[in-house]
Amino acid sequence: MNYLPVSLVTLLASLGATLVLLIFLHRINPRISELGDKVCLREMVEDYLASRGGFKTDPSEPRIPFIRVESDSSSVKRPYAARITDVGGKWGLEREFFTPPYAEANRMRRGEVVEVRTRDPYGSNRVYYVVLNGLFCPFAKLNEPDSSESDEDY
Repeated sequence: MNYLPVSLVTLLASLGATLVLLIFLHRINPRISELGDKVCLREMVEDYLASRGGFKTDPSEPRIPFIRVESDSSSVKRPYAARITDVGGKWGLEREFFTPPYAEANRMRRGEVVEVRTRDPYGSNRVYYVVLNGLFCPFAKLNEPDSSESDEDY
């Protein structure tokens, strides 16, 4: 009977284990990249808001499972809900608007950033949420007093 030398068996086992590890890393890489992009996006949004006078929210603020915004068509700066896709562009943040303005956290990916703008008699308020464990968690706010601008802000 011919037996394979122990060194050849060790070499083949090492090559097999390396191949399995490479396949595993290749399959998990998009998920790692996606999660890293989401964390980076939240940090970029926080930096952008800080430059515009925004502030971080109190960590004890309530977390919510869904967002619904009532739209008032008489206002120039209408309320909306939007997914933030990037920092930059013509208005500072790239947005994907929810139509109708309704979003459920359990239908979104962990780490996605959502902006909600509402109106009050003194101006508009923007609250920024990140999706964690199927809930919208507020992490920043930006209050904008009414101004003489008549153009849309988005």
